[in-house]
Amino acid sequence: MKSTATAPFSLVGSTKVGLSYSSYVGPFLADHPGEIDYVEVPFELLHYDRRPLGLPNEMPLLLHSSSLSLAGDVPPEAEIVDSIAAWVSKTSVPWLSEHMAFVTSGSSVGFDGAAVPLYDVGYSVNPPLNAETAHRVISAVDRYRHRLGVPLLLENPPIYFAPPGTTMSPTEFANLVCAACPARLLVDLAHFYLSCRNLGLDPVSELLGLPLDRIDQLHISGVSARDGAWWDDHTVRAPDEVHDLLSLVLRSTPVAAITLEYNWSGNFPIPALLGEIERVRGSLAVAGVAV
Repeated sequence: MKSTATAPFSLVGSTKVGLSYSSYVGPFLADHPGEIDYVEVPFELLHYDRRPLGLPNEMPLLLHSSSLSLAGDVPPEAEIVDSIAAWVSKTSVPWLSEHMAFVTSGSSVGFDGAAVPLYDVGYSVNPPLNAETAHRVISAVDRYRHRLGVPLLLENPPIYFAPPGTTMSPTEFANLVCAACPARLLVDLAHFYLSCRNLGLDPVSELLGLPLDRIDQLHISGVSARDGAWWDDHTVRAPDEVHDLLSLVLRSTPVAAITLEYNWSGNFPIPALLGEIERVRGSLAVAGVAV
C-alpha cells in the first residue's frame, strides 16, 4: 500500500490532537476539515492490508506498532523489523510508538522438561513486571532505536491481572526502564486507569509517580466494567476519570500529541467524536497549552 501522507508530523508549536485510524476517519475528515491535526495508523494495517487509507495527502501520520514484542524473549522476524523501518521512512514520523508487551512467547524447555514450541498470541500481552522483563525492554529499545532511526515511545499495555512473577507496579516498572534507557513514553490513560483499578492502586498517585518529563504522547479511549474487572473498550467514550487524568498530565508537563482511540468500530457516533475532540481541546485551553 502506498502511503497517502505527504506532510510530516510537526513537533514545533502547539500540542496536536489526532485520531487513531478507522474506516470512518477518511469521510470524517472530508466532512469536518481542520478538526484534527494527524491520524495515527497501525503498522500492521500498512504491512498486511493493500487497500488505500483514504486520507487527504496533506494529513500527517503517526505510526503505532504492536509487533516488536519488546517485553518478550522471542524477537520478531527480520522481515517485520525491515517493514517497520520502511514505513517509518515512508511516513516521515518523528517516533515509533510500541507497547511494553509481548506477542510471541516460548522457551526451549517447559516445566515438565519437554520442549515448548513458540506461540504467537496474536495480540500484545502485558508481561510480568519485574527486573528481568525491564532488562528485555531496555535492550530492545537500544536495538530498535538504532535500527529504525527514530526514538521509541513506550506505551503501557492494559493490565487485567498481575501476571505470575510480577514484583512491581506499572509506575515502578516504567521508572526502572526510563532510568536505564533514553526511551520516551506514550501513556495510554485508559490503560493506566483500568490497570490501576484492576490492581487496587490509586490512578492519581500512580500517574504522578511516572517520569512525567518523558511523556510525549497520550492515548484516550473508553473502558468497560465486566465480571468484576475493568477492560479496554474503544467503542465507548472515555469516562470522566480518564479525562481527569488528562487534565492532571497537562497541568504537570507539556505533551506533543493526544490521540483519541475510538477505532474498534467503523460506526463510532460522529457527534460523540466531535464532543470528545472539543473536550480535549478544552482541557488544553484550561491548562494554558497552545492548540
